Amino acid sequence: GKRTMFRYERNARFERAEKKAREVRPNVMVNGYGDYFVEGSEQIYAVTIAAEGGLMIDCNCLAGQNEKPCYHAAAAYARHLTLPAGQDVRDRDLQLVEQDLRFIARRANDLSGDYDLMDDICRAVRSALKSLGDFEAARAQSYGHRAA
Repeated sequence: GKRTMFRYERNARFERAEKKAREVRPNVMVNGYGDYFVEGSEQIYAVTIAAEGGLMIDCNCLAGQNEKPCYHAAAAYARHLTLPAGQDVRDRDLQLVEQDLRFIARRANDLSGDYDLMDDICRAVRSALKSLGDFEAARAQSYGHRAA
């Protein structure tokens, strides 16, 4: 379907969305420059940020589809500002690993009862997320050196 983009403007509406994003602190996953997944209360939303005669933002949540700034868009925009322009920041494979791990962690919470099993799953997920973080930190440093 056609994506409904709204123009980014520093106005009261966007500032309210930013305030909510700071309160909720949703998890933002980077799929590429300008391409984000933001964890909402019920589901994960896709946010696209594009420079088309000004900055255009799209979120597939209900507010975003009605061209209203939402906190998902505000959270993605805040993350967008921290990225080096035009660089594919994350390998898609890593992105998928991270999503799978978060999914496993969430499902493990539904497995009430077998606490040993849950502990094992959660420990494995934490360990994998830590390795992922170490990998990213090392890669971010090597990007830094290349830019220098």
